[in-house]
Amino acid sequence: MKREKFKELVKETRCLAFTKMIQLKDIQSKMKNLNYLELKMQNYLMCNDISVNQARLIFRTRCRMTTYWNNFKGHNLTQICPVCKEGDTVDDQRHSFRCKVILDNVSVVGSLEDSYQEDSIYAGVAQTIERIEKFRENYL
Repeated sequence: MKREKFKELVKETRCLAFTKMIQLKDIQSKMKNLNYLELKMQNYLMCNDISVNQARLIFRTRCRMTTYWNNFKGHNLTQICPVCKEGDTVDDQRHSFRCKVILDNVSVVGSLEDSYQEDSIYAGVAQTIERIEKFRENYL
């Protein structure tokens, strides 16, 4: 196979794979908040201001794979926030950015929505997510 033909085949396959992945993303509840325009490595994974562990944590947060009841409803987790224990608060990632106990003990920069930005996740949000997760881990 000639080089040009092979390149064309790779480009076509890449386009089809991206289309298929977008279709699958749209039916997955944990991925619905993510918007992709092209198949490429996300900028936050290449950012020098964010450590490898922070990048992994951002990935887990973006895919709702962190340990919150709302992410894993059937896995023996308490439905009420285990930190503030307020009766009407559901334990989810969004609540962790406004939980009174966490806000009293952790410096929170940005919001959960900032972690879903495709090209502007900054170190402050990564550090906030990391501090919240460490606080919850130690608190529980």
